[in-house]
Amino acid sequence: MTNNTAYFDNKYDGTNIKPTCLYNFGSVVKTRITLRNDTGIFTSVIAILSPALLAFGNEIISLDITINLKLAATSVTDTVFKNFKTAMSDNERAIAKALGGDSTPAYLSFYPHKIAEYYEASKIDMTVLTSRIFDAEANKVALGVDHTAELKAFENLWTLALADQQLQLGKVAGGRIARSTNRIAVEKH
Repeated sequence: MTNNTAYFDNKYDGTNIKPTCLYNFGSVVKTRITLRNDTGIFTSVIAILSPALLAFGNEIISLDITINLKLAATSVTDTVFKNFKTAMSDNERAIAKALGGDSTPAYLSFYPHKIAEYYEASKIDMTVLTSRIFDAEANKVALGVDHTAELKAFENLWTLALADQQLQLGKVAGGRIARSTNRIAVEKH
């Protein structure tokens, strides 16, 4: 006795089969049956498979571009994060000196938990930390115009980088849904 599901189940419905491999396989199948369609026996299959393959291929390309844009946006947030931590660590002594020491209220407004807060910061902490530093305007005279501008710029840089990264993440999620729908269409045909 044979198991009918072994013959009729979807062999391509597996997470180990990459979308590009399925697309390439579908394209090869379409090409082969097109070349052997002298009698017109495969015309209906070709008519169904062609638009499904086209949509699936377009989604693969679109998702690849979107993922690359997301990676670029993540790289920007990583760079802003790293530069912020470095600036706050490297400038801590200069800020302490400019603000009258490391026990003054002005210094503590920047470093309430001392320098360790910046060494140990994660990306989750960045919104709070950059907002705190944005208040550098209050100490503009002591810090100087250049130092104040550098510190204040981090909040805008972080906000813009994070917004772009979130936008790209949303596009990737939407692209994956569309690709899944188009992949199913190719698998069925």
